[in-house]
Amino acid sequence: AAITAPRPSPYDGGGNYGGPDDLYLLPTSATAAQVVSHNSGAHTLSVDTYSTRTWKQAGARRTISLAGWDRWGGIYAAPKGDIFVLVGRANPTQNDNLDVVAVRRYNAQWKLLGTGYVKGGVTQTFKGIYEPFAAAGARMLMVGSQLVVDMGRTMYSGGDGLHHQSDLMFTVSVPGMKTTVVTGQTPFSS
Repeated sequence: AAITAPRPSPYDGGGNYGGPDDLYLLPTSATAAQVVSHNSGAHTLSVDTYSTRTWKQAGARRTISLAGWDRWGGIYAAPKGDIFVLVGRANPTQNDNLDVVAVRRYNAQWKLLGTGYVKGGVTQTFKGIYEPFAAAGARMLMVGSQLVVDMGRTMYSGGDGLHHQSDLMFTVSVPGMKTTVVTGQTPFSS
C-alpha cells in the first residue's frame, strides 16, 4: 500500500505558526518500521508495520482510538521502546478542573500502560489552557525516568479579553504517569 500523508503540511500557505505532525515513522527492529498516522476526523491513530527490506506491509493495520480527545499533540518514541501519545481537548468554559491534556504511554505492541493528565487551570507564568497545542507543535524528550513535554497553548482570557499564546512545560514521571508543571518562566514564554 502506498504511504500518503493524511493532510497537507501545516506550513502550506505560509503563516508564522506551526502544528503537530500527523505522520510518524517509528523503527521497531532492524527489519521493521511502523508508519503511524493521525486521523483527525476519526480521532484515531492508524499503525501500519512495514518490512525495512522490502517496504511491503507486514500484518494488518492497527487502529488506536483517541475518542474524547480531539486536539492532537504528537508522538514520541522513547529510547527504551515506550511510545508516548499527546492529545488534548479545548476548554472553552475555562474549567480549572477539566483534564485538558493527556499523555498516553504505550509499549511497542501498542498496549496502553498508563495515562497522565494536565488540568485546565494549570499555571506557569500565565494561567490556564484554553486550547492545547495552539499555533505550535509539541516537543517531548525522555530524561532518565522523566518525560519532558513543551507544548503550545492559548491561555485563559486576560484583561483584554483575548486568549494569548504561550508554551507550557511539564514533566511526566514514568512509570507512574504523574504530571508536574515546571515552575517559573520557561525559556520560551513571552
